[in-house]
Amino acid sequence: MEPRILRRQRRFACAVVLMAVLVLPVVTGGCPEFRNQLVDATETAALGILLADEEPCVAFEAAGRQVIGAALSLVFDQFRTETTGF
Repeated sequence: MEPRILRRQRRFACAVVLMAVLVLPVVTGGCPEFRNQLVDATETAALGILLADEEPCVAFEAAGRQVIGAALSLVFDQFRTETTGF
C-alpha cells in the first residue's frame, strides 16, 4: 500500500480509539471500576503524548489495549463466584 493510505488508516484507527476511550466512561456510568480503568487508560495516553513526546497513534493503541483488557476483565468478573466471609 501507499504510505499515504497507511497513514490515513492509522489516523482513522487512532481517532476511533480516542472516541471510544472518551465516550465509554460516559456510557458505563453504572460500573465505576470499569469507568475508572477507562479513565486511567485515557490519562496514560494523554500524559504520554503531552509530557513524554510519545507518538499519538502509539499512545492510543496502548490505551485501546487497556480498554480491551478492562472489558475482558469485566466479562470474566461476571463468571467469578461471589464469596463473603463472616
